[in-house]
Amino acid sequence: MASVGLRVDGRLLGLRQSRSLRKNLQLTIINSEFILFAFGIPASLQEFRRQKTNKNIIIHEHEETFFHLLTFVCAGFTLLLAPGCNDDEGEKTGPTGDEGKEIYSLSVTPDKLEFQSTKQTVEVTVTTNGPYWEYTDNISWLEIERTETGFSATAKAYSGNETRTGTLTVYVISESGDIAARQDIPVSQASPSETPEGMVVFDDSTFKNFMLSYYDQDYDGAISPEEALRVTELYLGFDEEDEEAVPITSLKGIEYCKNLINLECDFNAITSLDLSGLDKLEYVDCSYNLIKTANLSGCISLKQLYANVNEIGALNLKECANLQLVQAYKNNLTGCDGSGMS
Repeated sequence: MASVGLRVDGRLLGLRQSRSLRKNLQLTIINSEFILFAFGIPASLQEFRRQKTNKNIIIHEHEETFFHLLTFVCAGFTLLLAPGCNDDEGEKTGPTGDEGKEIYSLSVTPDKLEFQSTKQTVEVTVTTNGPYWEYTDNISWLEIERTETGFSATAKAYSGNETRTGTLTVYVISESGDIAARQDIPVSQASPSETPEGMVVFDDSTFKNFMLSYYDQDYDGAISPEEALRVTELYLGFDEEDEEAVPITSLKGIEYCKNLINLECDFNAITSLDLSGLDKLEYVDCSYNLIKTANLSGCISLKQLYANVNEIGALNLKECANLQLVQAYKNNLTGCDGSGMS
């Protein structure tokens, strides 16, 4: 049987003798012509003439063109397969700059926090394309709580004479654990301002801040007489476990709370108690204070009075017609007039 081969540069290569060439090149006889397939994909449609004399396949004038084309096809496959060679390096986890470093954006709104002297909460929005974000928590009077869109910042009530300030930092953490972006947020809280004309005047800053925290409906930093009328209950008991708590020394301003029903102001440092004219008041507990004088005139609805452990010298209960219970042990009582009690 005659051998079949390719003549390249004057040298005859037998297909049976060259396994590597036979592996990559397939010759198919179609209509007595040969079409070359490289790597299973048509690489050239060059025609080869069959030499009947020696039954060999001879590449004629297109020998050089054929091999240039074959080289081009192989290079093309190399370029197509090259991107897949980097799969083991892992995918980039974030946007990258010219030097291949991850770039993340960060926006915090509002970009500064300003609080009044009363307890106040501000909602903050954090926007970033980074995987994680965190914040510093080194301002003792500011409480931070995460939300779906960022966090809420709550400033505690303040009674100081000067504005207090601080800085809250929000930063983005990359996948590698580095700080990729940061934004500093200035924080300030004003000291209590002077009471505007026509507003309720308070002598004690703790009592004032309490009222502002719960009853300042229009958030103007003051209690109007109309806002004071909304007050029906006051729980002002001093919390000894709260290290920042300041005991109340005066309840001046309470006279505007005409609709007050229940009052608890025990464990404070009140020296004088004037509840005159509060005709809806039913319950009072002012025990464990420093009270020396107490004015209960006009408290016609008062039913229970607890005034233990004080320095009260006398009690006038003549106008407390509905009074049912009185406790006032450990005082300096020299007299108690309850002639009006039923």
